[in-house]
Amino acid sequence: MKKTLVLFLSLLFVISAFAVGFQDVKEDHWAYDYVMNLVNKGVIPTDQNTFNGSQALTRSDASIWLTRAIMYLENSPMIAKAEDIERMETTLKALTKKVSEDPASMQALEDYKARSTRAILKLKYDVFAQIDEIGKDINATNKRIDALEDSLAADQDLMSDLRNTYPDVKKAAYRAKNTSDSLSQDLLFLMGDIDKLRNELGDLKAAPRLDTDQMMVLDSIMSTYPNMAKKVAVNTDNIEILNQEVEAANMRIDELEASSGNTFLWIVAVAGLAAGVAGIFLP
Repeated sequence: MKKTLVLFLSLLFVISAFAVGFQDVKEDHWAYDYVMNLVNKGVIPTDQNTFNGSQALTRSDASIWLTRAIMYLENSPMIAKAEDIERMETTLKALTKKVSEDPASMQALEDYKARSTRAILKLKYDVFAQIDEIGKDINATNKRIDALEDSLAADQDLMSDLRNTYPDVKKAAYRAKNTSDSLSQDLLFLMGDIDKLRNELGDLKAAPRLDTDQMMVLDSIMSTYPNMAKKVAVNTDNIEILNQEVEAANMRIDELEASSGNTFLWIVAVAGLAAGVAGIFLP
């Protein structure tokens, strides 16, 4: 406080010696800011329009200026006063003494600090555990995505193979159907020939000019007729069944063409068609 007052008084004397007044002090003067600062703080009176800085500072003027400066220092909220500092020191000492004399409060403070530390550590560990779980879930999801991508790639390869082989299989189905139709026609002709042969054999057997050996040959031929007729009938039924299977395969192929995006339908149609084609040539 004393140093501040001494510095302020020195400043006042310097201003009194070198100041150049109010209206007669221009802004380009070196002491203009200092003079205006004291005017704004109420230290230098403004009852005159001129400062008259060239005049010597009288004792009366010095008393007025010093009184105004002291009043400013006492009333300034930014400058701590001696009694304020003493009051703060007294309050701080009393508070320190009260806290030190109350072990329960100190213990409660320590307990609260310990609880807070434990809570922070638990929260930290919980967050780390949740991060680990999230990381595991992300890894599992990535694995599922990779497996799905591999499965889709395999499906795409299978679809590509099926699309490449589909025209050949369809052509084979049509050829098999044509073959079965031709076999059916041939079997019908064969049955007609067998019936005709049976009639001719009957006529030959009834002829009186045949000897015993010829009759035995005719009997042998006649005995094989039922078996031949039975085999022809069975083959005719088998060919009809195969024709139905080929028709069903063609229907599945048509369904396949209508919904070419269904991989399972592709597999079923091609497998059924292959089975039908193979069945035509099985006994």
